[in-house]
Amino acid sequence: MKNSFDTAGVIRFQQALLSAPQDFRALQIQRVRLDFKNFLCEHFDFNERQLRQISQLSPEFTARMSAVIASSWGLGLPIPFRKEKRLTDEDAKDIILSTTTGNLSFTVGIWIRYRSARADCLRSEPEFVGGNFERLWTFQRTDAY
Repeated sequence: MKNSFDTAGVIRFQQALLSAPQDFRALQIQRVRLDFKNFLCEHFDFNERQLRQISQLSPEFTARMSAVIASSWGLGLPIPFRKEKRLTDEDAKDIILSTTTGNLSFTVGIWIRYRSARADCLRSEPEFVGGNFERLWTFQRTDAY
């Protein structure tokens, strides 16, 4: 059964993955690195609009996301993930990546947020995981939903 692609569903999936046998986890990490879009579609339940958005993900976006996800899971660390609920069909979607790397640490967080497409400005970034924020992708109302 596929997981819901919301905060709770992603947390449940990561708990199951990180508690799975090492060989299974290693195989899934390799799949994330090599086939990110299909990995998402295999493990999470998406509607047609979301599937179209996934198909539009750029190679740069998928490479960046797959690398940080695989690195975190390879260390046995879950990724803090937060997905807001869309308030209106007019809202734009931002996918935010937060990373922190240090001598002995690696932290990543993923945040999917919605904002009014009418206001063409970024909200201030609250402390999510800490570190550096990258707005990796924005879907506007004019994108093919």
